[in-house]
Amino acid sequence: MHSKGRLEYVCFLQPFAIFIFSNIVHVVESQSVKVMLGPIREEQKTGTYVGNIASATSISREVSQAEFSTLRFDFLDPSDKWTHLFSINGRSGALFTQTMIDREILCDDMKDCIIKFDVTVNSDVTDFLRLVEVSINVTDINDNMPTFESDEITIDIPENNAVGLTKPLPSAVDRDKGDNSVQKYTLLSPSEPFSLNVEKRLNNKFLLSLVVNSALDREKQDKYKLLLTAADGGQQALTGTLTVFVNVTDMNDNNPVFTQQDYSYSVVETAGVGEVLGKLSATDKDIGKNAEIRYSLMFPGKDNRGRVLFAIDQFTGEITIKSQLQYDAGKTFEAVVEAKDQGDIPRASEATMTLSIVNVGNNAPRLEVKLQKTVFENTVLIPEDAKNSTFVGKLT
Repeated sequence: MHSKGRLEYVCFLQPFAIFIFSNIVHVVESQSVKVMLGPIREEQKTGTYVGNIASATSISREVSQAEFSTLRFDFLDPSDKWTHLFSINGRSGALFTQTMIDREILCDDMKDCIIKFDVTVNSDVTDFLRLVEVSINVTDINDNMPTFESDEITIDIPENNAVGLTKPLPSAVDRDKGDNSVQKYTLLSPSEPFSLNVEKRLNNKFLLSLVVNSALDREKQDKYKLLLTAADGGQQALTGTLTVFVNVTDMNDNNPVFTQQDYSYSVVETAGVGEVLGKLSATDKDIGKNAEIRYSLMFPGKDNRGRVLFAIDQFTGEITIKSQLQYDAGKTFEAVVEAKDQGDIPRASEATMTLSIVNVGNNAPRLEVKLQKTVFENTVLIPEDAKNSTFVGKLT
């Protein structure tokens, strides 16, 4: 009997509690206001005044001075990720910074840095209640200089280059936004025989390239040192500098030369995968990357089998076996080998190569008879007056 009475009591309280909670939510929603404080510049010292919630929301004018003295201003969620940046005067509603604010840490990739959190205003005596949605605009100051990924780079340009040849250059990064970000690039003098080409994209990014305005002569000058500067648009502009070293390289005017124009290798069908058949060799009279040779092996377009069986090491020129050979015993494959240098405009030479797979007789011979015309299986009719050398069939 006691349990039943308790159950009825609980059942009565549950809808009542839901009714009270829903009405509280309705009151808070109906009495919520939004306010924008600031703007406040980043990097201000701790304790900087941000604004007053009471005056910004007109709460101070809505209630009497006596009732205002009973109001309490608090963060709705003190653990919110933004509220630790500020302190609030519980009686006046004044808001202050509680730490130095760095806009780049809070809103690195955002055009506008808006901080939002909620403040409750309620009376200790009356039923006054407000929920204030506070927004604070943190503005950027020019506290970051443009920086390049590295302090210096080296560019190789071949002698006797084409006039107008371009080489890409890296752009700088500035964590500031708007006018405080990178706005201008300059190639400091003396810059001859070079100039700078700058393209600005819609996302405020830049594409930079170094333009060579005349043909370079390595014998006259083989090195140049240039300074590239990036400047932001702040009132006191900050700059970053990149040192660009230009090496005038040897012109790639020599083809690689093979030690011979025709190569021939024989290999037994039982040779194992990975075995080296031979090594090609080519030389180049140029220097540097113009003399660095890479080898390639090319079979005729329809010869897929050759590509399966054989390979060449692009660095050493070694010819190796890729797959088992016994299924291709007795066959010969024709190929072209190429030696190509690594110049900006590569030069190449070719030689021919023959690869023969030798049958070592590890399988018994098989005979096959192909008869001219059969009456029954494996039976052919021959007229009794057939002449000598009459064709009956073929034995293979």
